[in-house]
Amino acid sequence: MDHRRRPPAPATGPGAHLGVIVTNPGGPGIAGIPDLLASDDFFDPLRTRYDIVTFDPRGVGASTPALQCLDAMQVAAIRDQVSAPTSAQEQALAFALAREHGEACETAFGDDLAFLGTRDVARDMDVLRAALGAEQLDYLGFSYGTYLGATYAEMFPERTDRVVLDSAMNPANSYERLRYDQALAQQASIERFVADCPTHDDCPLAAEPDAALAQIASVVAALDAEPYVGADQRVLSGSRAQQLIGSSMYTPEAGWPALRAVLGPSLAGDFAPLLAAAYGPGLLVNPADSPYLAVLCHDLQVGRDAARTPILAAEWQAAPPLTGAGRAWSVLQCIEWPRRSHVAPAPFAASGSGDILVVGVTGDPATPVAWARALAGMLRHGHLLEWQGDGHIAYGRGGSCVDDAIEAFFLDGVLPPDGTVCPP
Repeated sequence: MDHRRRPPAPATGPGAHLGVIVTNPGGPGIAGIPDLLASDDFFDPLRTRYDIVTFDPRGVGASTPALQCLDAMQVAAIRDQVSAPTSAQEQALAFALAREHGEACETAFGDDLAFLGTRDVARDMDVLRAALGAEQLDYLGFSYGTYLGATYAEMFPERTDRVVLDSAMNPANSYERLRYDQALAQQASIERFVADCPTHDDCPLAAEPDAALAQIASVVAALDAEPYVGADQRVLSGSRAQQLIGSSMYTPEAGWPALRAVLGPSLAGDFAPLLAAAYGPGLLVNPADSPYLAVLCHDLQVGRDAARTPILAAEWQAAPPLTGAGRAWSVLQCIEWPRRSHVAPAPFAASGSGDILVVGVTGDPATPVAWARALAGMLRHGHLLEWQGDGHIAYGRGGSCVDDAIEAFFLDGVLPPDGTVCPP
C-alpha cells in the first residue's frame, strides 16, 4: 500500500522552532491532506512554533488502494431505508444490505481489509515520525484521531512527547457500546436543541419539550411511511432525515439554525427544503461509508448473531427513543463485516509516554464526554480538560479557555490543572 504524505504547513513565527505536530482530523475515513489544505487559519496559533503535518490514512484519499466498495445504487439502497426496520420485509432488506456491503468489500479488496485497522495506521505514523527526523511525536487528534493517537501512545509510548486528544474515544468500547453511547448522547443533544428552540423567533416547534420531540419524530415517521421523491428523483427517506437531524447536532452554531429552517416546512408537509439539506454538506452521518466501517468494524469487535439486532433495537428504543433503534440497527454492518482484528478492545495505559491532554465536550453527540473522562483516567500520563458546550470538537469552538490551554501545552509545555472545566 502507498501512504502518501505532502509537505507540511510550515511554522511562521519568529520564536524558536519546536518541531512538527502531526494531526489527524478524525473519521475514520477522512483524508488528512485535503482537510489540512482547507483548514485556512485554524492551525495558525500552533504554526508560530511548529510545522503542521498530516497524511491520508490507509484506504483513504491518496493512499492506495482507496477503499470504495459500493456503487451509487448500492449506496442509495442503504440510505433509502426506513429509520429503524420494524416489518419483516424491512428487516430482511436490512440484513441483505449489510451482508452485501461486507461481501462487496471482501470481493474488491480481499486480504487488504485485514490491514486497515488503527494499529496498522499507528505503525505508519511511526514511519512518518522517523521520516521527519523526530525522535518523539507531537500529535493533535480529533474525534477518531484521538483513538489513533491513543493507540500510537500505547504501542510506542517512549516515542511520544506532547499529545492532545480532542473529543476523545474510549478504546475499551466494543462497537455495540460505542453506538449505544452515541444514541444516548445524540438524544440528549436533540433535547437541548428542542429546549433552545423557543428562544429563537424562527422556531417551528412547540414550546413544550415533549410535544416538540414528538413533532420531530412525526417528520421521520412520515418519511418512513412514504419517502419523499423530489423533482430530480432524489429520495428523502426516514433514515436520511434522521441522519441529517443527528448531523445537525455536531455544530450547533450552524446546524441548529439550519435544522429549524427545514423543520418548519416539513411539519407543514413540504419536504423539499429538508431534501435539499439532506443531500448537502450538512449530512455527516453516513451508514454506507466503507472506510469508516473497515476501521471500526475491524477494531471494535461485535458478535456474529445478526438475529439479535431487532431485540437490541427494541431495548435501545426504550432509553433514547428518537435515536436508539436506528443506532442499534447500525451495529448490523459490523456484525456482517468480514475482517476482524485479533486484538480486542481494551483500556490503554501508555506507560512511559509523554503527557497526554484529553479534551471532552459535555454536550458532544458523537464522542460523549464520559469517553474522555474514561480515557484520561486509564492513561498513565493522562490529563483531563472539559468544555461545557454543545457539539463536536472543542479546539477552535470552545473559546479562549480551551484554545489557550491547548496552545499553552504545545507551545510552553504547561498543562492546565487536571480536571479543568471551561468556562471556569
